[in-house]
Amino acid sequence: MTFSEMRGRAKVGFLEYKKEFLFNENAANRIDVLKRVAATFNHMTLSKVMFSLKEKCVAMNFAKMVRSIESMAFCVANEMYRTYKDKSLDKLIELNTKLTEDVFPKNKMAWLKKDKEACYYLWVLIINIKWKDILSSKPVDLYNSYNYKVGDGNEMAAIDLLGVRDFSPDHLNRYFSLVRFFEKLPFPSEIGINYLDSIFEDYKNTKEECRHKINIKNLTKSDELIVFSLDYLRKKGTVKRNGLMPITHHDNRPALITHIYLECLENADFPGRMNLLLKAWSQHKARKAPKKTVKKAQNHTLPVLSESDAKLLREIAMKFDVNEEGILSEAIGFYYDQMMKF
Repeated sequence: MTFSEMRGRAKVGFLEYKKEFLFNENAANRIDVLKRVAATFNHMTLSKVMFSLKEKCVAMNFAKMVRSIESMAFCVANEMYRTYKDKSLDKLIELNTKLTEDVFPKNKMAWLKKDKEACYYLWVLIINIKWKDILSSKPVDLYNSYNYKVGDGNEMAAIDLLGVRDFSPDHLNRYFSLVRFFEKLPFPSEIGINYLDSIFEDYKNTKEECRHKINIKNLTKSDELIVFSLDYLRKKGTVKRNGLMPITHHDNRPALITHIYLECLENADFPGRMNLLLKAWSQHKARKAPKKTVKKAQNHTLPVLSESDAKLLREIAMKFDVNEEGILSEAIGFYYDQMMKF
């Protein structure tokens, strides 16, 4: 019987499988029944069943199984029987009923729609986070270094693993990308909510820590300064992430603030880096400032009299018994009076 046929048969109803489960006391047969029942669950519910078991070895193998319902069903069947034995089928059916209706509440994220800066910050975190980082986060706590193997898929970007298409040229699209991401997390909603809360708490703490270290308004005074700071941090900053360079100029400010917060979080010399940024900005402005040309005062010298004019000046001075300077002064005064008459 093919796996597709097993899924089709399982849809007949759980009662038939319960009879088969009770009739067969052999563990392998019971696990097979559990597998066929689990295969009838939709993908999201089956994923949540896997993580509701809270087994690190199961969580560490999720990335390898996520594209195969058969592998996931087999894993769930084995773990359910190992844990619950005779009650495993009832428990599996109970989990299916409970988790099918267990959806992540969108209203938990409504505040992000009104806070463009916080939304940008969380979006940058989410599009860069690896699946293993989510598993190892405190609210999830399902990462096991002993089960880690190269190529097991846990190094994948979480959005790629979960199939979240990220097209985020503006605030609203980023918000909906985040909503889709949290809706697709394969956890019971309680874990998803706790994970969101932990990210938001980290954001608030980072924002507060940054506020105590620098005055962020000094770096966002003008559009020109924001663009300069973005380019400076792209070249000289410690933090490198997808999404830190905005697609449109409308996102320049939230992108810069996000980069500054991440530098505060990860750069040990954060205040020093920000001081260097402001110094570079001052130098940039100085280079762009128009240069003032100071005209030097010109030293005007009196014209030198020709030899013939000097001879005439001496003759006039002797005739009227005055010195040569006096004659020149009288001549200047005369011409000045004539000028004032016109």
